[in-house]
Order: sequence, then C-alpha cells, then structure tokens
Amino acid sequence: MVKLTDLQQKQKFLIELITYKGMVSEAMAHARIDQKQLSEWLRKDKEFNQQVNDIKVDVIEEALIQSCLNGNVKAQIYFLDTHGKSRGYGIQGEDPEQTRIELDKPIYKVMENVDKFFIPSPETAIKKRTKKDLPKFAEEE
Repeated sequence: MVKLTDLQQKQKFLIELITYKGMVSEAMAHARIDQKQLSEWLRKDKEFNQQVNDIKVDVIEEALIQSCLNGNVKAQIYFLDTHGKSRGYGIQGEDPEQTRIELDKPIYKVMENVDKFFIPSPETAIKKRTKKDLPKFAEEE
C-alpha cells in the first residue's frame, strides 16, 4: 500500500467531504483519517480549515436553494433577507427614533399598573368558592 503525503490526504478528505455533502465523519472514514489527524490539520493549516468551512457552507447553501425551489416559504424569506438586500429585500437599517418605546403613551401607563388588575387580594384568593358563586348556564335555569 502506498503511503500518501499529508497534502494528498488533505485533498482526498476534501473530495470526500464534497462527495458526502459536508458530512465530516463519512469523509474521514472514506479518506481513512482519524479525528486526531483532522483536528491537527484544522488547527495548524488555516487554508485547509478555510477550505473545509467553504465546502460546508456550499453544501448548506445548495440545500437552502433547493428548499427555496421546492416552495419552502421560510427558506425563501431567509434567502431574500440575507442575499437580496441589494434588490430591496430584507430588513433595512431601522431608525432608532421610530422604534423607540414612548413610555408616556396611555397604554404603557396602564401596563405599569397591570398587577393591580390581575393579582387577587388575599381575601379573594383565600375565599372558598361554592356552587352558588359559579355562573348559571342557560340549561340550568
């Protein structure tokens, strides 16, 4: 059996990573490298690390585009939000003045006192309920 150089092993791993659509464990098995070796390459070789990440992104991008073409509306919205900004899609920069909460508006005044409306007093919370306290329904009358 011929021993491959590190460069040849890395190239084989990258080809397998593309073949197995970014599944690292499958690519490792078919390239015959172990986790320790891969971790060392990723840590020491920045270019190799970038190539691995690029392949993963390409695989996910391909899946996202396929989902969009298959009618997945959430995928379409996400894609346009992230890739369609130059055409006016996505969330544009918001004006902080328009999104600021104004606490002097009446609804916020009510919300400050909401606990007074929904928390029962101790007397009401402890009071034992009886059948006569329940509302009567039409058929009971």
